[in-house]
Amino acid sequence: MKYRKRRIYKAFVAILVYSLGLIGVLSRGTISAIAQQLPDLDPVEPRPLPLPNAPPNPDFTSPTLDQPELPEQCQAAIVVEDIQLITEHPVLSADALERLNQEYITQDAQSCAGLIQLAFRVAELYDKEGFSITNAITEIPAATQAAGRGVVNVVITETTIDEIHIQGLQRLQAGYVRSRLPISTPLNIPELQEALQLLALDPILANIKAELRTDIQPGQSLLIIEAKETKTLNPQFTLNNNRASSVGSHEQRLGFQTYNATGLGDRLTVGFTRSEGSSGLDLNYSLPLNAQNGTLSFAHNRSHSRIIEDPFSILDIESTSSTSELSIRQPLKRRIYDRQGLFEELAVGAGLAVRNGQTSLLDIPFPLSAGAESDGTTKTTVLRLFQDYTRQSATEVLALRSQFNIGLDALDSTINEQIAGVEFIPDSRFFSWQGQMQWLKILERNTLWLVSGNIQLADQGLFGSEQFSSGGATSVRGYRRDILSSDNGLEFSTELWLPILELRDRSVVQIVPFFGYSLGWNSSNRTEPDPNQLAAMGLGLRWAKDSFTMRLDWGIPLIAVEEEKDNLQENGLYFSVEWLGF
Repeated sequence: MKYRKRRIYKAFVAILVYSLGLIGVLSRGTISAIAQQLPDLDPVEPRPLPLPNAPPNPDFTSPTLDQPELPEQCQAAIVVEDIQLITEHPVLSADALERLNQEYITQDAQSCAGLIQLAFRVAELYDKEGFSITNAITEIPAATQAAGRGVVNVVITETTIDEIHIQGLQRLQAGYVRSRLPISTPLNIPELQEALQLLALDPILANIKAELRTDIQPGQSLLIIEAKETKTLNPQFTLNNNRASSVGSHEQRLGFQTYNATGLGDRLTVGFTRSEGSSGLDLNYSLPLNAQNGTLSFAHNRSHSRIIEDPFSILDIESTSSTSELSIRQPLKRRIYDRQGLFEELAVGAGLAVRNGQTSLLDIPFPLSAGAESDGTTKTTVLRLFQDYTRQSATEVLALRSQFNIGLDALDSTINEQIAGVEFIPDSRFFSWQGQMQWLKILERNTLWLVSGNIQLADQGLFGSEQFSSGGATSVRGYRRDILSSDNGLEFSTELWLPILELRDRSVVQIVPFFGYSLGWNSSNRTEPDPNQLAAMGLGLRWAKDSFTMRLDWGIPLIAVEEEKDNLQENGLYFSVEWLGF
């Protein structure tokens, strides 16, 4: 009986709402207010920065150069008129050869000891330019010996890697490691060491070390690699109050990350998220394409939301959305500068994202956002072109990202015709640019300074899923999440981590003063957001031990905004508990 009464009540409210909508009583402002309560998929945010750390320096053992021998032909001092390097692969630069000639081609006769030094000097030049040789011997032709002057030869025995033995791998295919090792003739030791350092940065490997052996036969060597893989499955758990208040601010997330499920070095992340009025599933899979760390990735997100916040909860407003994206990313530059202790990467990529969303009112499909189709659906197809740069040292991390978003009329995306005298109606055809910056600096032990900034510029009005959003625990703290949504926007935030207590269990307690500001504005002469600016400052308390982190923040708004104060988030209080696995 209660269920039947509820159905009758819903039907009555639905008829009333439609009637009001038809006669215009359900105004644009009311629809806009309802639409703003609907949380969308989380916007693209900067990837969390790793803490500054010097590039790893895996153990690498290599043999030393044999001591040059006394030339058998040496019986007297020789005037060197020319030096010939006998080698299969001449790699010394012209400058190095010129310095060698200036040093030894003189009118002064070179003693036998001096000719020994010539071979040693050639070996030093090879080593200085990064190339490995196992021996260098001075040879004096008979004609030179007889004349007491002439050409002197230096015979070079180059180091080449004849075999690579890879030990310790469980699931990962040996070809993954082997393909990332630069094998040149003669062997370039710095390049090999850098490749080992880059492999040590790979999250798939927990540890790697190498030994180069040249005691097989002259000129040949054996490279032995010992590698240990990371744990295959890594669980993650997060608890916070950063969800939109309209669907319940308290959010729980359980995730799993698995490495190398296929043995190809792939990575899979699955996450389940829920709050009182929402639930979501996200899946990300990436597969290595080449030895330069190019990857092919697929991401899928699916969410369902129901407004539980008064006065709109009575209308049973629900939304569903799903996004699938296929992308490719290729580093153009990926280097470790050992002397500076610096890692640097520059990469470009492209992706195609298809998003479908739908809203309903009292279980009836209904358009609640500008540009939605009559059944409440919005469909977008977006080509994304991105570029990112990362630089990391022992004390500093800098991450920059640029992304161009090109909305397409493709794959049944939503296309609208503009109506004269009516505010701009968004659809799947648009262009926008997003820029992101993060900088983290270690000032002292457990003392860090973090600065971040975001910007978005759009050529026209956008669907809510593509808009710039600000407010909340990961944005301007002191306001409810996404209180500011606009086509264009910029945001700046900074915080300082100051240790106040270091415990014996290696955990640390830090206070975190912070400040944040954002500004938003619309395109296509659309009504400007209200508010259009946010600014806040506050203080946080952070406790961290290994992979476990707890944080409490209190933000104080500097720009007053009319909003309800029904929960912690709306009063500027945010908490989070995060566990990133074993």
